[in-house]
Amino acid sequence: MKVLIVDDSALMRDRLLKMLNEKKLEISILEASDVEQARGILKTNLVELIILDIKMKGENGIELLREVKKTYPKIIVVMFTNYPYPQFSKKCWALGVDYFLEKSHDFEMIPGIIEKNLQKQF
Repeated sequence: MKVLIVDDSALMRDRLLKMLNEKKLEISILEASDVEQARGILKTNLVELIILDIKMKGENGIELLREVKKTYPKIIVVMFTNYPYPQFSKKCWALGVDYFLEKSHDFEMIPGIIEKNLQKQF
């Protein structure tokens, strides 16, 4: 499974990478620091799951979520944010997000979500 982490925080991407590598999941991980870079990766890679931040420089993750669900509806999207406000969560659920997690409380849920979706592949 290919997992794409889209977050403008290098620290957050590194934390996620470290945690996922420690779990020894059968995944390959790609990284993007903004929406534009993520679009380029999606055009050239068969990504199955995206861990996506909302607030980033330039375009935000909600805009990318809209595009992904329209263009690649089978990709699982995990919105992973420090901004779990109702207006954001409602918008994301309406656009078809698969998971909506708060970075400060739900960090440890990410490996389980990936494992669950790995099992669905087989």
